[in-house]
Amino acid sequence: MGIVYENNIPLKIEGIDTINSALQNGKPIIVGVDYKIEKYNDGLEDHFIVIVGRTVSSDSSGNQIVEYHYFDPQTGDPDHGTSNNNMLTLTTDGRLTGTYTTTKGVKNEYIVTSVRPNK
Repeated sequence: MGIVYENNIPLKIEGIDTINSALQNGKPIIVGVDYKIEKYNDGLEDHFIVIVGRTVSSDSSGNQIVEYHYFDPQTGDPDHGTSNNNMLTLTTDGRLTGTYTTTKGVKNEYIVTSVRPNK
């Protein structure tokens, strides 16, 4: 299966560590995201995306901002699926969230719910 997030803080930390380790080794990593209000499939994830990079910066107050760039296979448009706007932000409570706008202008909020480690 993988590392399932939900509201378990130790698993969130393990998931972030797994993502960071994969990226440090030059490997993308697949994560499950939830973006539909209704329960779909297993109730945890509606879709999968591929995290391909990590950026660490600071805001004007000196707070650290950690963002992850992802590719989204839900579109046939490579420029849209690999856009620099495809970012997830690590929140202070350990969640990874971001907004994805489809080619039709529909905005989906992605919340990472599982991490699929590379073997």
